[in-house]
Amino acid sequence: MKNHRRKALYYGYVKQLKYLRCRPDKLSEQLRTAFKNGQTKYLAEYALAGSAFFMRVKDEPQGFQNLQKRLIKSYRAYKDKGKYVSKKRDMTSKYNEVMRDLRKTARTEEQSIATAKMLYELADCAVRTAVEEACDKPAEEQTEAEEEDIELSPQAGFG
Repeated sequence: MKNHRRKALYYGYVKQLKYLRCRPDKLSEQLRTAFKNGQTKYLAEYALAGSAFFMRVKDEPQGFQNLQKRLIKSYRAYKDKGKYVSKKRDMTSKYNEVMRDLRKTARTEEQSIATAKMLYELADCAVRTAVEEACDKPAEEQTEAEEEDIELSPQAGFG
């Protein structure tokens, strides 16, 4: 039963990801800011957009959508074991790996593909961490948070 909830949450998080135009000169700073602030959604969005950029596809937004579909297609809730702490640790190690790789400036095509894969894995880890965090919340807190989101959403457009 918990796997179905986790799967639905994962699909929901992935579908909510929005394409953010990737600027390679700012990517590491954007990833760092999102990671330091614990914003897993933005971390996943920047990582997925960066992955689409480093794949060197002509249409980056379409590449982003394809990666979203790939995340959904490849997710297996029954394999998604572990607690929040272990997923956070995995996300941190992927983040550190990506940041080390982004320091390199000159890239061959193979290096770009490897960077795209690392960014894709970071996005997957970020979404899994967000899902686990949502699963760990008691049901009462989740309904309160959802109600707050609903109440705040009309105001968000006027900012």
